[in-house]
Amino acid sequence: MPPEDRRPLENVVILGSGCAGLTAAIYAARANLEPLVVMGVEMGGQLSLTTDVENYPGFPEGVQGPELIDLMRRQAERFGARFAYGDATAADLSERPFIIEIEGEPVRTKALIVCSGASARMLGIPGEKRLLGHGVSTCATCDGAFFRDQEVIVVGGGDSAMEEAIFLTRFASRVYVVHRREALRASKIMQDRAFANEKIEFLWNTHVVEVLGDPEVEAVRLWNSESDEKREIPIDGVFIAIGHVPNTEIFERQLPLDAQGYLVLKEAGRSLTEVDGVFAGGDVHDHFYRQAVTAAAAGCRAAMDCEKYLERVGEAPETSAAHSATPSGGGGLAGTMRAVVKVGDEGGREGTELRDVPIPEPGPGEARLKVLACAICGSDRHIWHWDESVQDLVDPPRVYGHEFCGEIDAVGASPGRDDLAPGAYASAEMHVTCGTCRQCRAGQGHVCARTEIIGFHRDGTFAEYVVVPTRNVVILDRQVVPPKVGAFLDALGNAVHTVQDHDLTGASVAILGYGPIGAMAAAIAEHERASRIYVLDVSEAAIEQAERWKAERSAHQVTVLKTGRDVAGEVETRILDETVGGVDLVLEMSGAAAAINQGLRLARMGGSMSLLGLPTDEAVTIERFAHDLVFKGLTLNAIIGRRIFSTWERMLALLASGLDVTSLVTHEHESLEAFPEAMEAFDSHEALKTVLYPNGQNGQRNGR
Repeated sequence: MPPEDRRPLENVVILGSGCAGLTAAIYAARANLEPLVVMGVEMGGQLSLTTDVENYPGFPEGVQGPELIDLMRRQAERFGARFAYGDATAADLSERPFIIEIEGEPVRTKALIVCSGASARMLGIPGEKRLLGHGVSTCATCDGAFFRDQEVIVVGGGDSAMEEAIFLTRFASRVYVVHRREALRASKIMQDRAFANEKIEFLWNTHVVEVLGDPEVEAVRLWNSESDEKREIPIDGVFIAIGHVPNTEIFERQLPLDAQGYLVLKEAGRSLTEVDGVFAGGDVHDHFYRQAVTAAAAGCRAAMDCEKYLERVGEAPETSAAHSATPSGGGGLAGTMRAVVKVGDEGGREGTELRDVPIPEPGPGEARLKVLACAICGSDRHIWHWDESVQDLVDPPRVYGHEFCGEIDAVGASPGRDDLAPGAYASAEMHVTCGTCRQCRAGQGHVCARTEIIGFHRDGTFAEYVVVPTRNVVILDRQVVPPKVGAFLDALGNAVHTVQDHDLTGASVAILGYGPIGAMAAAIAEHERASRIYVLDVSEAAIEQAERWKAERSAHQVTVLKTGRDVAGEVETRILDETVGGVDLVLEMSGAAAAINQGLRLARMGGSMSLLGLPTDEAVTIERFAHDLVFKGLTLNAIIGRRIFSTWERMLALLASGLDVTSLVTHEHESLEAFPEAMEAFDSHEALKTVLYPNGQNGQRNGR
């Protein structure tokens, strides 16, 4: 028997994660088919690149494209759909089971649903490919904000081009629409909107023949086909919106394609292709409607046809294991694990349960780790209380928690990650990059508005096992990073991010808020030999914890000050006098408006300020920000934009050089059963950093 025949056999693989693919996943998952969804290089499809969607049923006020995609993905995941990050790079449909290669790794499947959509068409001109991601873009939604107060061009004359141009006027000072004809192809309503926008100027009968610049776009070379005039114009960004090419390359000579490369179906109104067991839905075959709602309908048809096909050939599964945090009733039976689960809309103990849930299985591009240690953080507190800020992110039932370290237990097909051997000691970045924005496409993974968070959007780490993307896994040295510290590396990464661009040697630092991340930032500043470290908080408990840490470290350069409305002026005067005009770096951790305003006052001319919290009221005004940013010349930093992988490199280097944060762990618990008490201690500020050991400190709970 060939080696690949011993690989797990999927019921159905769905290629694509747009409207069609996710709808197919919802229907297939509800039919107990446990579909494996291959996300593709354009995760979320074209809809994830769209701003306001006003014509999708059920959203009278409209909905953002990425938000709609996220809702559909979470719905599919709730019913048991699994997701593989990467692209389908090859397919063999000559016999069943079919073989689909995901980033070069073969996966066997009984059936295949192709919803791979269509990708943006490029101009094919000099400089375009070289400068893609460096000023050339196919997505205004992703990249528009990078061109604030700059001049850009949009190439194209259809609805997509008009939508891109109108969106870009939110940021750019001028938008040129370059169209090769003398009339637009866009719908009348989109034309009217574009013509009415004073920021948009049209260049008719004009072609872009070259993009110029190094290393960023600096200009474009244009040719007017009517006058034969050639000229160069300086420009900062080039947005290409000239249509799409169906993603069907891997099916050439295996499935019928039309002259434009779209899949040809056997009959109208169905999803069947010429190969029995292969189905299609969405823009991969539809070059007429190309709407989100028609793509969703096509995905539904494909899943239903697939279900009937598997029943007809006698390969439909009778039952299906759940892939979400649902009760198993197993009470420690094989195949289950203990986990802390957010179960409903109530806060506190009533809305959280310790349950036996199925042990998750890693798919392609994923690894399962036995959790050795996990830690409670402020985000978990929001879920515990079921704050309004997390209700749109977390879909109960959900295993939550997103700080941990563990040992690799199983790995799905993951090209390039041969280091992920069973038993390896590791942790993982808990933010899953979107893969679609400018920075991500350039290989600079960062936190953005589209980033998924493990423990929010998918099951987290308060469990005996957790599944994470292999690209996020970081191998650790246990001698440098013991489990007690490995449990909260994600939080430590946030602290490292706040100071990543600063040389703290000899610098003055003010830390506003001595919670867990504030405490870690103080430890980093002390380790990096900052000359003065001011720790400010309004809480007596936090002040006591800071004083204990200062005494333990004999950190004479640290000054701990209780602030608040009555003493804020006195505290600020003291700091401004001692630093002769203000501190070099302010780290604001709470999001409290009073603290943000205080930080603005404490920063010196030309200093920096990092924000980890979100303002909780409107007491921080744009006038205040503008005054201090402009007239003080401050540099502002925030968690959105955190450079994920360089942050880990800096963090591990600090730990290897002797950064000591073990004293910040004030409470430890031998099992998940202690979670409610641990959370309440954390919530009351009795605990600074709390670590739990789901499998016991020896990692052998229940014989696992």
